[in-house]
Amino acid sequence: MASLGPVTGLARLARGEIDRDAFARQYGHRGSHEVELSIPRPAEDPAWIDDQLAGLHGSAHDADALLANQAAARAAAWERLARQDPRKAAAARKLVARWAPVARDREAARSEVVRSAWVARTWVRRAGELTGHGDDLFFLELPETVDLLRGDPAPLARVPARRAAYETYRALPPYPALIRGRFDPVR
Repeated sequence: MASLGPVTGLARLARGEIDRDAFARQYGHRGSHEVELSIPRPAEDPAWIDDQLAGLHGSAHDADALLANQAAARAAAWERLARQDPRKAAAARKLVARWAPVARDREAARSEVVRSAWVARTWVRRAGELTGHGDDLFFLELPETVDLLRGDPAPLARVPARRAAYETYRALPPYPALIRGRFDPVR
């Protein structure tokens, strides 16, 4: 799946099968905050690839070996199911054959959406340079940014309150995995 691409791509880079530019082009848009426009993409950090390679060398896990182990475990599970109940195994194989491509397509689509977020980030950064307001533009909506580019400074008045709200929420601990009833994230 596309979500495993950075891990397997890193292993390919370490083996010399692809070069640094190819790795950055293919996977540099993926990261833990990949849809947040204000946070730099991994490939924007010149040390990113070196950091990834250093982490790979210190890891006890080999991505290809893990995938091979999973493939072997999957084959063994299919074999057990086929021995226990051949009809259920056949039905399960049909379901997997139908839905596995959907899951792969979803992951590939997500990767392309994230890539388009990088384009949007680049546009906002350039608009920030042109207007002289830099990263403040990440706190504006698209129409407000367009208004600012057209010479209307009014949208900038909204930036301080939005920045303060962002900083408030950013300082909060992660939300619980399960929320039941009324939830106030600040308390």
